[in-house]
This record gives sequence, structure tokens and C-alpha cells, in this order.
Amino acid sequence: MSCICDGDVVEGTVQDAYGKPIDDADIYRAEFPVDPIGGSDAKGKFALSGVCISEFALLVKKDQFMSVRVTETENRRKREAQNVTLNIKMQQLAPPVITRHPQSKVRLVGESVTLCCEASGVPSPSYYEWFKNNDVIDGFEESSLTMDNLQMSDAGSYKCRANSEAGAQYSEPASLTIYVAANDACSSDPLPHWLKLPAECVESSGYEYYNVETVKVLPLNEDFSSVYHAVSLARKSQPVTLKGNETSTIFLGNTSDENTKAELEIPEKSFYTEDGNLYTGEVKAAVNFYDPSDPSAVDVMPSDLNTRDIEGNTQQLQTYGMLSLQFQDDGGNHLRVDNPIVVYIDPVKAGIDLDDVDENGNLLTRLWKLDTLSGEWEDMGGLEVVSMKRRKRRTESFLIGNMTVRGYNLNYMNIDKVQDRRRTCYLNVRLFRDETLERTVEKASVTAVSADRSDSRRSGQLYYFQRAMTNTEGRVCLMTFCERNGELFNVHVNAEKDDEILKPIHPDNVPTNKHPADWPIDLKQSVILPSDDNGPQFASMKAITPQMSYENLFYDRWYDQYDYERIENQDHGPFYWQWRDRYSALRKCSEADSEENFMVFTYPEKGLEENTAADDEEEDDRSPLSWFPYEGSQKRACFIKIFVNSTDTGRFQVFSTGGEVPDVKDRLFGYRIDNSKKSADGSISAACIEFKCSGPIRIGDPKNNIASPPAPPDAGRTIGTDRTILRIVPRLPSNCQLKPGNNGVNPGLTTFLTINGIVDELSISGSDITFKVPDGNINGPTTGIYGFQGGRNKSYKSAYTNCLAGDDNAYSGGSIDAPDIGWAFQYECS
Repeated sequence: MSCICDGDVVEGTVQDAYGKPIDDADIYRAEFPVDPIGGSDAKGKFALSGVCISEFALLVKKDQFMSVRVTETENRRKREAQNVTLNIKMQQLAPPVITRHPQSKVRLVGESVTLCCEASGVPSPSYYEWFKNNDVIDGFEESSLTMDNLQMSDAGSYKCRANSEAGAQYSEPASLTIYVAANDACSSDPLPHWLKLPAECVESSGYEYYNVETVKVLPLNEDFSSVYHAVSLARKSQPVTLKGNETSTIFLGNTSDENTKAELEIPEKSFYTEDGNLYTGEVKAAVNFYDPSDPSAVDVMPSDLNTRDIEGNTQQLQTYGMLSLQFQDDGGNHLRVDNPIVVYIDPVKAGIDLDDVDENGNLLTRLWKLDTLSGEWEDMGGLEVVSMKRRKRRTESFLIGNMTVRGYNLNYMNIDKVQDRRRTCYLNVRLFRDETLERTVEKASVTAVSADRSDSRRSGQLYYFQRAMTNTEGRVCLMTFCERNGELFNVHVNAEKDDEILKPIHPDNVPTNKHPADWPIDLKQSVILPSDDNGPQFASMKAITPQMSYENLFYDRWYDQYDYERIENQDHGPFYWQWRDRYSALRKCSEADSEENFMVFTYPEKGLEENTAADDEEEDDRSPLSWFPYEGSQKRACFIKIFVNSTDTGRFQVFSTGGEVPDVKDRLFGYRIDNSKKSADGSISAACIEFKCSGPIRIGDPKNNIASPPAPPDAGRTIGTDRTILRIVPRLPSNCQLKPGNNGVNPGLTTFLTINGIVDELSISGSDITFKVPDGNINGPTTGIYGFQGGRNKSYKSAYTNCLAGDDNAYSGGSIDAPDIGWAFQYECS
């Protein structure tokens, strides 16, 4: 029985999250929510007589809103002798939105699996349901589904459904694949993947996709289950036409007879179709030459330069040039070469030393072909020195090699020699997120190129390279060539991850508190860093190791008095060498601690990056893709606030795409990339990133004719009102994850999208977010989206300041150190 106090009055207003009055809200005594004791009027106001102000509990209900329980101590604004005034806020119901979809899994019979599903909404989901092949699974109402001792019958398609009083939503399906044995899970055949051609490369037939036929050997570490590789491919050169019934000559490295380094002579009647028939028609020959003087050429080479001797030991090759040869008939079908081919090489132009021979006088440089199954190079035969006259030249010395080519297509050929393994070293490289050297970078690809620097004639012409992945400590040891005084080899090193190029750090600029060792002076002085941040980020240095630098040690004479303890048991690096056993050198490099030397790479510091489809400052007339449809006092700028709830900052990219107007629908207005800014104490941060405001899409308005303020737009200039689609993507070097559920998506934003009927277009995939921004009042502190209208730069500066502060009035004064106030999305970064 509730108490009744004659003369006491409880009055107030009922409003939504944006302060808009809510009419026809029913108010009940909380202990008896059947018959209402009052309600709100058209202005959201109410007055209840007889409700004791000293102790009461009310329940406020309204269709499409969450019920609110109000007690004597809550929401009180003013209290006098016999009345109390309340301001009751109600949140509009928002159906669940899946923020974490279950992911497809692969398991073996007898193993366990857990599928996860999370959703946000107003209110939060009260329970979840799980479905297998569209049939509900009884007994599971949590956000995760765990199954033990899996059997083949458990394989299938799984999805969840999040339920609340506001509605329900299904997740995307996830497949559970189960195998009896591990070797059943993988196919040795690669899956086809079609790549779209650049706009300037569409074939005359209108075909727009590459049919990639190539070999690419990629480095993998045993401890990684997945690795991302950015694969670079060389474009085929323009084909030359040969006649299948005549002896043909192909110039290698240059199309000019006078300047060519080598020639390939193919006898008549050497081409056969894939079904074995002789082909005598026109042959299209595509010849690509990979120049060993360019370190960046390793990106498009099919494999590193390894081979095996007759005992199965791995050996390293140094190359004078690599060739890719492909032959097709006039219909584009592949042809095989099934006759001996003769190679003529000019040793002077190729930089081959004719005195570089073995103990029997045989030239060390030989011909090699790539075994596309193993990824290693196979010996095709030696080269013979012959004095002869080729074409119009005078009599000269040429290297001649005969290749017996039968039954396969001659795709890749090398002119190489095996390097003496006693010159094998290992370079210690470590990758970090930034120059503090606090956080390492794993699963990154690092390449070391050993180039010849012995004299001007051969400088850069002869090299070996190796590419490998960093481990969980951000470390990798790469094989290079080196020698005692740094006169023979240069080493070029670069690093990248997920298409991001890392920056080499000079050893003088590495923090001594993290890396106290100092490089040998002659090695440190040889380090050259790239001068252009936009070019290839190779660090170059002499390949010299301290263990080789003692006077009693010479490469060609291995003295018995070699002092192993004194020379090799010292702290050293970044190059490691051991004359008796290169695997010991690799082990010493791999086990080196931070007291020893290593080459350092970090992610380059990046600030704001911008890209806009239409340049508003330079175009003569306004384009539908213009970032700003108006100038002058009607110019409007918009920002979205991303809160990072961790000590590590994040980097985010925000794409702005047309959403509805046909002229801009699905077309990119542009994007912005920026880092989150830390709070004063450094514990949290936030990124305020500009996007293309929703609103009018206009054409016309030549800049030199714009009034200030401009005249109202006419029908011919405004072609529609668009709602911009935003896509938010975390970017490297940060590793940012969206917080789950309501912790990741601001409920105020969800409500705002619901009111505008577009909450279903909020899509979350992992940590990527896509949603449509309504036009009109966007109420920054509630939604995390900020806008400001004003001439010149006022709109940009004011909207940005408001966003940082989480306050629509901060531009006129106040604190802007408020990363955790008024945000749209919340992440954690590491």
C-alpha cells in the first residue's frame, strides 16, 4: 500500500536524449505498474498530487522508449516544502546491432571450438540464440557458443541472434569445418585470384583483369599461422615477333644489337604447342630482364638465389642478371621450346671476370633455371670462352652456353655463380613501432641485398638477396656476403609490413638506454640512409664484420693460429660470421641480446594525411564530388571523434563516400588519416578526423563569382541532398580493436541513427565501421559527430576544437583536453 501525502506535488518534464519533450508518457507507482497515476502533456510536462515527496518510486513508460524508474533521490532539480521538480530523460529503443560476428573456424575431430557474437543496442541484448544450418540450438543463450569433442556431424553453418525488447538481429553466418586428420585441411593447389588492371592497362578487347601466371617464392616462419604478403609483379615487356620456322635471336637486357649484354639464339622448328605439335607460325616472345644493379628489383624477382649441391647442402648464388621468357602463338596460347638453345654473353658488358675460375680452369659463372616446385635454382650448364665475330662486331671474346631445353617452358633463367660459403654472414635486424624501441613489430618482411662494390666495372652488378619474416621479438637474421675490409660488398636492407614501408634508423640516432652498444667506427661511417621518404627505404652499408678485421686473418689463407676465443667470443654485430660453421653464426645472431649491435627500423612518424576527389581550390566550377558544396558563410566542416582508451595511441583512416544522390552514390569524396592525440597525463587519447558533411550536392558556382554570403542556391545548382557514408579503418603502426558492445559504440549515436531510420546501415566488421551520417543537427556531445558552419577557416577550426573538447561550444573558450568525452566510437590500441 503506497503512502498518500495530501498537499505534496511531484512535477517535472519528460525529454528524450536530445532534450526534445516527450508527450503521452505514462507514469506509474513503481510498486503497482498497472494503472497510471498521471502522464506528460504536449510539452512533456506533468504534475502528480498526493505523491509523498519524502519517499517515492515512479515508473515512466512510453512506446519505443526504455522504461525509466525514478526514486526520491534521483534526477531532483529543485525541492521546496511540499513539492519536488524532476527532469526525466528517456532513451529511445534501438534494436540490437551486431558488433562482433562469429568467425569461420577449422578444427580436427575431438577438438573444441568457441564461436563469439556480440551486439549493442538500447537496451543491451537480454539474451542470444544460436543456430546451426538455420535450426535453433537448444540450451545456449550466451554470447559465446562452446562445443567440445567435435565430430564430423558438428560441421555446418552457424549464426547467432541478439534479442532485446527493442527487437532482434542475426549475425552473418560462420562456417565450422572439421577434418579427421590435419593433412586433410590443406590443398597443395593454390586458389585463383584475379587482379583488376590499372585504368591505363585495359586490353583492347576490354578485358579488365590480370590472369596472373607467375612464380613467387614467399618467406614463412614456422611459428606463424597466417602472414600477409604484398606481392609485386613485373609487367611483361612488349613482345617481339619471331618466326617458328626460322632461327631467331633475342637480345637480352637491351633491344639494341650494339649494347646488348647477351643474346639468345633459338634454332628453327623449336616451338611446340602444349599438346606436342610442332608450331611454325609467328611466335610472340615476351622477355623481361631483371637488372641486378637495382636493389629494388628483388621485389619482382620470383625467388631468392638459393641452390643445392649434390650432397643436398644449400648454397648461395650471386647473379649477373635474371631473365623471364614466355612464348605464345598468334592466338595467345603457350608454346614450349624443345630444342637446344645457345646463349651468347658479352663478359665486359655483363661484368663477368674471365679469370674467376675453379681449380680446373672452368669459369665459375654458369647458367641456371628456376625449379618452380621447389623455388630453388638448378644448374643448366657451364659457359665456354670463345673468340668470335658476332654480326657486325669485330672479333671479341664471348661466353657461350648450350641449354638443352626439352619438355618445359623456359620461364626463368639466371646467369650466376656459387659464392664461397666462407663469405657468408648474418645481419641482425630488429623492427620497432617507434624510435623509443619499446614495442616490436612481428610478421614483417625484411630484405637484405648483397651487392658487388669491388670496382667501377662491376660495382652493383653481382648480388645475392634473402627475404625473411620477423619473429615475435621483432627480430630477423638475414644471410648476406661480407669480408674483412669492406671492399667487396655493400648490403642494402629494407623492411615492410602490410604495404607499410618502415624507416631505417642510423645507429647514431638509436637511444643509448635501449641499445648501449656502439657499431665499429668504419662500419658506422659507411651507413647511408635514403634521402627521399617517398622512395625505396633501403639502408646501405659496407658488409664488414669485426671477426674478419684482424691482421693475422686473410680470406685466402686460413691460418692455423686463428684465435677463436679472442676473435669470435666478443660482443659484436650487426654482422655475424664464423669461418668454420655458418650455422653457428646464425645461432649467435639469433641469440644476440640488446647489448649487441643490430640494424633498427621503425614506422615513420605520420601526421594528417588527406585525399580529396575534387580540388575545391583549383576547379573552375563546383563538382558533385566537391568536399565543400558552399563557400562563404555557408561553408560547413564536420568531424568524428574516436576515443582510444589505452596508453598507446591509434591511427585511423576515415573514408567519405556518397550515399544516395545518383551523381555521387558509392563514389569517394576523399579520405583523411590522422593519429589520436594524448591527454595531458598520457593515459588516453582521441582522434578527431574530418569527413565530408552530409547535405546538398551542388554544381556550378564559379569561385570568382561567389557572393559573400552567397545567394540562395537555385534548382539548377543543387542536384540533391546526400547522406555521407563513413568508413573508419584502424591503420598501422597501431593495433587497434573496437571495444565490444555498448563500450565500443556510443549509445547516443545508435539512438540518433535509429531516429533517422538508418541504424540498420551501421555495419561493424572486426574493427572496421561503416555507417551513414544523417543530415541536419548532429548534436556532437551526444553522438560524437561535430559540425560547424562559418566562412573561410572558421568552420574547420571551430568544429575541430569542439570535437577535441566534446562540447559544441568549446570554440568560444574552454578545455580541449577531453579525449573521453563526446566520442562516437571507442578503441583499445597496442
